[in-house]
Amino acid sequence: MYRHFCLPGGGGRVRTLLVPLDGSPLAESALPYAEAIARGAQAEVLLLTAIDRSHMVGVHERWDLGQETAWARSYLEEKRRQLEAAGVRARVEMVYGPPAHAILCVAQRLEDSLIVMAGRPPRGPGPWSRGSVSLRVLHASSRPVLVVREPLPGGDVPLTKVLLPLDGSPLSLAVLPLAQDLCRALEATAVLLHVVALGGLAATAYASRGYLAEALMALQEEATEMLAELARALREGGLQVEVRVAVGHAINQILQTARETGAGIIALSSHGRSGAGRTLMGSVAQAVLQRATVPCLLVKPAEVAAAYEALAS
Repeated sequence: MYRHFCLPGGGGRVRTLLVPLDGSPLAESALPYAEAIARGAQAEVLLLTAIDRSHMVGVHERWDLGQETAWARSYLEEKRRQLEAAGVRARVEMVYGPPAHAILCVAQRLEDSLIVMAGRPPRGPGPWSRGSVSLRVLHASSRPVLVVREPLPGGDVPLTKVLLPLDGSPLSLAVLPLAQDLCRALEATAVLLHVVALGGLAATAYASRGYLAEALMALQEEATEMLAELARALREGGLQVEVRVAVGHAINQILQTARETGAGIIALSSHGRSGAGRTLMGSVAQAVLQRATVPCLLVKPAEVAAAYEALAS
């Protein structure tokens, strides 16, 4: 698992937070998170609105581009002033075209950027069809994406802990550089979680119950030892760290641990394929994203992100 791990370095510094807005309360629910991260990381927030004529077809007989543009500019400027009044550097940008494409194009030209956007599983058509937009961005973006679920009551942002589910593979560690940067910016505790899956053990039906218990204990001990080694390395970098080892279904244990620890963000590598018999982090990340009630940070490993950048260019 983590025995020969090399702590990833570089690539974690956040300089720009890209926040797509469409005027809806759901989209604006990303703003408190972007503000908190930007303030701690001394980063800039870029507020983006895409003006898309296609969604107007069949809805309005007349579509006034000038009126739509004026509204968007006024709206973005209002949000920019609110952020700057809170001590956060911010600027605005308007683009024309489908929202997902606009977000991807703008993010592509921003180095060391993090997309912070609202999203949820599709529940029907809306002004931006938020679920569809966020899913398209998640699928195609080479940049990390923080997906915010629902607006918070009172606008409070509980970001004292960041949960990092790890499966022992090098690719699953791809989330660490950015997660470290976020934890430092937010002064949050990193909660390292390894889930010992029962699937592989249960498959050996011929094995005795005693053997299965011994094998399970050995896996738990190994995971605890290796996570402790990783935790030491992170603490040497100035982070506060907790270690958790759970047994059971990976998705359920991740969600349960997030609730138990009060994690404000779940950070996952979105395409970290594990070895045989271990977790496929891509499918786990997708399921966690669909079921989590807290924001999820999705990070593609470098080689996967490079492939997406090549496709985009």
